[in-house]
Amino acid sequence: MSKAAELPTKDTIALIINRKNIDKVTYVFKNKYGNKIGEYENRSPATLSSRSNVARQFKQLINPKGDMEPPIFNNKFTELKQLLQLHYENEVSVIEQEIAEKKHAEQEQNIAKSKEAITKLQSLDYPLIYIGSIVEWFTAGERNNIMYAFTVYAGQVVLGNPVSVICLGEASSGKSHIQETALMLIPKQYIVNEKKITEAALFNRAKTDEYFYDGKIVNYGDMGGSNDHEFMEESKNLMKELQSDGFLNKPLSIPDGEGGWEVRELKLKGRPCLTYTTVPNHNFDEQEMSRSIFITPRMDNKKIFNLRKSALEFTHGKSYKILKKYEKDVELVPYMLLHLKEVFKDIVIINPYIHFVINFLKDSSFYKRDFDKFNGILKTITALNYYNHEIHDIDGETVILTNLSDVQQFMSILQPYKESISANLSPKAVEVLETISMTG
Repeated sequence: MSKAAELPTKDTIALIINRKNIDKVTYVFKNKYGNKIGEYENRSPATLSSRSNVARQFKQLINPKGDMEPPIFNNKFTELKQLLQLHYENEVSVIEQEIAEKKHAEQEQNIAKSKEAITKLQSLDYPLIYIGSIVEWFTAGERNNIMYAFTVYAGQVVLGNPVSVICLGEASSGKSHIQETALMLIPKQYIVNEKKITEAALFNRAKTDEYFYDGKIVNYGDMGGSNDHEFMEESKNLMKELQSDGFLNKPLSIPDGEGGWEVRELKLKGRPCLTYTTVPNHNFDEQEMSRSIFITPRMDNKKIFNLRKSALEFTHGKSYKILKKYEKDVELVPYMLLHLKEVFKDIVIINPYIHFVINFLKDSSFYKRDFDKFNGILKTITALNYYNHEIHDIDGETVILTNLSDVQQFMSILQPYKESISANLSPKAVEVLETISMTG
């Protein structure tokens, strides 16, 4: 709050400036005893009109009987605005200086973290295994699920491969934990959290920036029941269309601000992907199946979950201290991805071991649909292992080749999902079918 401006009546006015939007100001009126007598939101002092809420409160204070001539009041209000504007400009100057200093400090920190992340990445023989070993400290038996989700998210950030990640599970089964832990490893600027977004809200995003969703991971949060899916159906379909085609044009009826409606065109460009959690019995359409991978939390990890909780209960014990160390180490992972994104702007990945993907998907009924998706995941692993590859020049293009180590890591992560991918079912549904077949 700025220093208060004193009125002739000994009342005061102080300004509270919105630091995210300095044109938004709250005017706080207090009487001579310090008691608040009015609080109003408006714009900067210089833009206030004589009919504004601030002007009305000021008039009530200096002209309680209402006998002051309008020109006299207008002059007094102009003088007040000038005084308040001076306070406003002084306060804005301080805010802008603080923001600039904070931004500079963040830039310095980002540069230092980026250098540290690059050095660490260059020193690793198997970055994905290293990241997995850190992740294991944040979870209980869900390392593989988290690394699967992370690899798909990383493909969107580094290579622009938009594959959606959907976590299926009953309430309190740990599906949100998998999603949140994987997203913790992703640069925040590539995550857009959209809870209960409508078509009109999408239009507002497009009005600001047609490329608002380009390259982003759009998180819809928990879509637990059918009502959530029904509410989000239109916006979800639009996002899937954008994910596939890279552009979206659709006429929408938008409120005109006067109680009516007007038709405006929604225009978005770029390729986002979706991520959310939901219950296993939701019916997915073919379009969503083709654009997504599905992850189901484990239900056999109760013992390790309890052991982890027991070990970390002693907040000054050895396990707790190691966890705190890895919390610092994990902060480098998003910077690794940002570095690799820059690296792969001018590098092509070629997979000479394409037959491994073909064999992996040979039993899939949706081979043609799934091939690009899973070959893209293998190329993401190749990108993560960039510093362990030779760089080639082929016809003037900079190229790296997928190697057997990349394939081994691909098979290690994907093998538990092979049957569900082949059957076009969620991992949990495959478990159920196996249980039925064994007991039958």
